[in-house]
Amino acid sequence: MTDSDTKSINDDNNNKINEKISDEFRQKVLKYIEYDDKISELQKKIKELKLKKQECEEHILTNMDKLDLNIIEVKNSKIIKNKSESKLACKPDLIKAVLEEEFKDLKRVDKFMEKLEDSREIREKISLRRKKN
Repeated sequence: MTDSDTKSINDDNNNKINEKISDEFRQKVLKYIEYDDKISELQKKIKELKLKKQECEEHILTNMDKLDLNIIEVKNSKIIKNKSESKLACKPDLIKAVLEEEFKDLKRVDKFMEKLEDSREIREKISLRRKKN
């Protein structure tokens, strides 16, 4: 965003713009900033809690392994040791390598990869982003 794109709500140099801006719009902008500040504050607290939780989890898992436990019952809860596996997303390099190995025709593989890339759907999302001064 360039400086010419930026319009200040409270700037006296923008009287014409200020006349067009409703009080409701001003209030929504101020509320947006207030909510954004609160969200940032809460996200910092959540991050701290997750780090503390992670430390506990590592300690608990180590001791569960030593004690050969899969479930711990505490109060009205159970802590269950869970193991899951998932396959990673297919990256273009992997797809290309497998196709080259299978078809042995680099030109066809390159053409296919180009067609695949060109066929990918583009998702557009418009949102607000706040930049603090």
